[in-house]
Amino acid sequence: MSGYLEGLAMLLSAKGIALWSPDGPSSIFIDYLPERTEHSLALFGYGGDGEWPQSSMSFPRVQVLARGDQRSPRWSREKVEAAYRVLHGFDGVLPNGVHIPLCYGLESAPNALGPDASGRYEHSSNFQLWVCPVPMEAISNG
Repeated sequence: MSGYLEGLAMLLSAKGIALWSPDGPSSIFIDYLPERTEHSLALFGYGGDGEWPQSSMSFPRVQVLARGDQRSPRWSREKVEAAYRVLHGFDGVLPNGVHIPLCYGLESAPNALGPDASGRYEHSSNFQLWVCPVPMEAISNG
């Protein structure tokens, strides 16, 4: 499991968007979304640019996917909007110690994915991250 994904899950949980627990009940999942879940978020890491060799900084992208229920698209849209408010412009240290000097949304509004095969509404948003193994000050001063 990628450290930055777990750190993002911890951050979203700390902000009250959804519950993250690596060992117990959770409504945030990393790199998968169980078929039977409703009212859940998934964080998927993908692509991005390569590392800076002199710093080991990497530039992954993350998709936040929210699945609601069959009644209304409102829940999934609101969760993705809440995640966007937390993540867009974030710069700092995640709760697990991973340094993120920059995170920004690649879209300005949630992507409406429509209902899944079971009729549950889904929305997503994508983010570009800069992930640094050490604080930025150590790179710029070193």
